[in-house]
Amino acid sequence: MPPKKEKARSKQPIHTGQCLDRVAFPLGGIGAGMISLEGTGALSQVSLRHKPDVHHEPQAFAALHVKGAKTARVLEGPVPMWKAFGSQSGEPGNGLNGRTYGLPRFAEASFQARFPFATVSLADPTLPVAVELTGWSPFTPGAADDSSLPVAAIEYRFVNRSAQPVEAVFSFHAANFMKTGDGARVGTTVRGFVLEQPALPGQPEAEGAFAAFTDDPATAVDAAWFRGGWFDALTMVWNHVAAGDVVAQSPHAEGAPGGGSSLYVPFTLKAGEENTLRLHFAWYVPRSTMRVGGPGGGAQPPGSEPFLADGWQVSRLMPAGEVTAAPYLGLDAKADWTAVPAAGGFVDVHNLRGQSGIVYLARRVQVESDGERILHVGHDGGARVFVDGKPVAATAGTVNPAPVSRTTARVTLSRGEHEIVVAFDRAGGKGWALCAPERSQAEHDR
Repeated sequence: MPPKKEKARSKQPIHTGQCLDRVAFPLGGIGAGMISLEGTGALSQVSLRHKPDVHHEPQAFAALHVKGAKTARVLEGPVPMWKAFGSQSGEPGNGLNGRTYGLPRFAEASFQARFPFATVSLADPTLPVAVELTGWSPFTPGAADDSSLPVAAIEYRFVNRSAQPVEAVFSFHAANFMKTGDGARVGTTVRGFVLEQPALPGQPEAEGAFAAFTDDPATAVDAAWFRGGWFDALTMVWNHVAAGDVVAQSPHAEGAPGGGSSLYVPFTLKAGEENTLRLHFAWYVPRSTMRVGGPGGGAQPPGSEPFLADGWQVSRLMPAGEVTAAPYLGLDAKADWTAVPAAGGFVDVHNLRGQSGIVYLARRVQVESDGERILHVGHDGGARVFVDGKPVAATAGTVNPAPVSRTTARVTLSRGEHEIVVAFDRAGGKGWALCAPERSQAEHDR
């Protein structure tokens, strides 16, 4: 009897064109957070703080400079139109600050997945180099701990399609997306950089770090980004990329740290030759406010009621800026304070103030007993929270609709009166409202 023929393994589909628009392949250990590799090669849905953050697309991208080519290019395919015109967290009418959509990219992209690997192929008729990205997660069947590490990697394979040698520079750049408040910094590691946020007063869960590094000994690290506003830092980074620079700078020795970091790897390819560069990611966020379970049904226990739903005052509109660095402004300051009508548990300022800038929302509250409490602030526009004049939490960016508990802070309150202030980014009209329930520490941990 002739042996049975083995059934051919089915080939995974290859996605191209508009079929790439909503592809996002998660990278990272099981339950350890994720960074998604999109069908175009972009990085998005960065969720490293113990909960999904699928609208979080920080300024993080790889690029390629080829000597003699018309321009350098981001190592991504064309930007999906829904991002440019229907972004959840950007401002399409105001230049999409914090995005890289206007930078040149490869003309063609395709995507294929076979877990735990995802492959993006890039090509452009103006470049002699074709590129293939392979993203992967730590996954070892039967080894739960190894498969749950907070790490990921992307391999960039470059192929010289021409008959001439090619000189090129690969680079990777990231704004400090770990920043949630004061004290954020940029550091270096072997062949890479580290983005850090230390714990904040009353908010130990803010502590976190993210590292990006390669295994190539030629890697140079720029940990001293230009310190400016608006698009200045990105403009200076792209100037280096476009010129084929290989920048090596230590962190700023004086003043504020730079807003991000870059790494550069120069390489050459002979005619028909290929080279693979490996970019590694690792992160560390040791604490979380996430809890499993909670009070059962029935009446709410003392301290769990949303007692901050009304009684708020809103200031006049202040100039736009980085809301996570906004200074304290209390009810005793002259700021044209106006009462905000209660609106179904939300503090809605959409029709009370202009659309571009920062407003302050403030109120005083009576606490009946001493103890540690958890303040939950739901908001769509970015926010910085103060309790009795001291910053306790901050979250940048815009998410619509507003998550009910987007920012949390542990605060120790004594019996008596306290002031709560929230600096709130109107985000070009996308910052509508906030809500702020709170619970005692005991109820939070139950």
